[in-house]
Amino acid sequence: MGQVFISYSHKDSNYAMRLAGSFEALGIPYWIDHIRLEGGSEWSKEIKDAIERSTIVVVIMTPDAETSEWVNQEIRLAESQKKNIFPLLLSGRSLSRLQHVQYFSVVNGKLPMESFYKKVIDFLTPFLTKPIYSFISSEHREADLRLLAKLWRTINSEKMSSFSTSINYRSLTNKRFTEIQEYLYARETLHENQFIIEELEQAFVKFDEILAELLHQISTYHDIMQRGNREMLVPHYKLPEIRNDFESSSDDIFRHKLKEHEKTIKMAYDMFEKHRDLVSAIKKCLPEFSFPTNEV
Repeated sequence: MGQVFISYSHKDSNYAMRLAGSFEALGIPYWIDHIRLEGGSEWSKEIKDAIERSTIVVVIMTPDAETSEWVNQEIRLAESQKKNIFPLLLSGRSLSRLQHVQYFSVVNGKLPMESFYKKVIDFLTPFLTKPIYSFISSEHREADLRLLAKLWRTINSEKMSSFSTSINYRSLTNKRFTEIQEYLYARETLHENQFIIEELEQAFVKFDEILAELLHQISTYHDIMQRGNREMLVPHYKLPEIRNDFESSSDDIFRHKLKEHEKTIKMAYDMFEKHRDLVSAIKKCLPEFSFPTNEV
């Protein structure tokens, strides 16, 4: 009973083998049909026996899996034997037979997040004679290190300190603002920009939330103006002075806009404090990451 059965379409064999490799690295017992890798066509008794011996059936969901007779037979047998089915969405949408089951997203070919492996281990533990202690394989760590190196080019401590300071001194360029917008968009929309190590991902989520609030505040109470050869984000309370148009703004409106600018400065300070927490989380979760010298 203490193993994972991997159900997949032969067209998704590359990902299936990567997933099997991650189980191997963590010491998780698994079974995968190698005949399918070679293009076999018969649904053998060996597959039925393997499902019977398994506690969990992991289904790799793609459009090819939806139309695969092998995958559908394996799901039917797993359901009839009341096996724990863990779907992984690799592409397309949830299989029609599994729409009622919550899935883990692995879109774009990324290995599952840490919570998936923890859940697998929790379900297998009662059937294992040898405990599993490590959740994160070397492949997972390397993937997170590559992602961190890519993201850190935009949000490292020096750049975020400069960003915060530029808000305080009203010297924020639209170019820098746009770079951070693009960072947040990439984090929100692409699964490949999410970390496998859950504690690290949660630290990034908390940082991203306060950063998104700050960007919204800036976009609401700043206008883009050309200053020399650069586009600058100018706080609203400064616009009458720059445009030499004091008559169009009452004292109450000016005080309101000034108060909002002071709020923006406070939010920028809070953002940078949250960035310090992010640095601490990185050092804890990925101590091998090479920070720039001024962040060590």
